[in-house]
Amino acid sequence: MFYATQDSIKEKGGSWYLYSGCSNHMAKDDTIFKSIDESVKVKVRLRNGNVVESKGKCNVTVETDKGTQLIHDVLLVPSLKENLLSIGQMMEKGYTLHFEGGVCKILDDKNKRSEIAQVKMNKSNRSFLLNLKYATNIAMKVQVDDSWLWHRRFGHFNTHALKLLHEKNMMRDLPSIKENNKVCEGCLLGKQHRFPFLTSGAWRAKDLLELIHTDICGPMRTPSHENNRYFILFIDDFSRMT
Repeated sequence: MFYATQDSIKEKGGSWYLYSGCSNHMAKDDTIFKSIDESVKVKVRLRNGNVVESKGKCNVTVETDKGTQLIHDVLLVPSLKENLLSIGQMMEKGYTLHFEGGVCKILDDKNKRSEIAQVKMNKSNRSFLLNLKYATNIAMKVQVDDSWLWHRRFGHFNTHALKLLHEKNMMRDLPSIKENNKVCEGCLLGKQHRFPFLTSGAWRAKDLLELIHTDICGPMRTPSHENNRYFILFIDDFSRMT
């Protein structure tokens, strides 16, 4: 009865039937597999008694409302007319399936309160059909941007001027420089504008030791021979002796 009702349903690329009668997940289309382990050859007995052989096994990546999920160890069986999700295999992986009121709730294997999907029962044939979206494979290209490296090599020269050097062939082996809006920390610290010190309230000493300026510098990256990393200055305001 199950396979008889399948024939009346149009094929859907992302349609999976929740089925307790199969011992393993099985898919009919090899385009949903990322990489197939063709060494896995398993004999599969269909409901009509025919025995077919699987063409391989792989994991299938699908998109759900809770993010990307993996359907593990799916057998490729081109003879099938529909994709089958084994309820027993899902339970072995820790998933929880709750059937009630004509709805099957699939709960996450890590957080039992996190609901991955709800599958409504098809009243015409009492089957549970789950429509899934497959995750798209995207080829990413990794490329190193040397713009900041050449910016530092030229003593923090601005990227616009470096770009002109490349365009006018004014320097050999200079790569194409990309302009961006990122802030160089060294430029920010070394080139930022600073307001002058107020001189209205300043006064000068009229005798020795009347006013002493002091400042401490450190820690230094390289210690001295005596393993010191700081030095402190004392400047007499009157004599300027340091």
